[in-house]
Amino acid sequence: MAGKPQTRFPSEVIEKIFLSSLRPNEVSLLLFIARFQFGFNKLQVCICRQSEFSYIGMGRAQISKTINSLISKKVILQGEDFFSFNLNLDEWGVSQRVKCDLERYNSLISIHVHRQSKLPK
Repeated sequence: MAGKPQTRFPSEVIEKIFLSSLRPNEVSLLLFIARFQFGFNKLQVCICRQSEFSYIGMGRAQISKTINSLISKKVILQGEDFFSFNLNLDEWGVSQRVKCDLERYNSLISIHVHRQSKLPK
């Protein structure tokens, strides 16, 4: 991976996604948007046609249903020719996973923050 571009995905957004009750298709679509929004350090993803989301393996009807679901939950924003994450995470209308132990999760984060070893470069 050395020398290859990396997608800088905000930790708060990642946590919100995996701690939420989003469906697999919604997560796939969010990762697609993230690749272009955060991977190219943009505020918005210029996708004029919903059919461009077909790269993630969904048909048109499923793409439309998934986009509409994420918009109604205020997870993504849509303009005339763009999509973007709603970075105001408190506005997201998604519930937290029922079996999520935030105390244990935060403990795991603490362990990794204070750990000395790093990935090799």
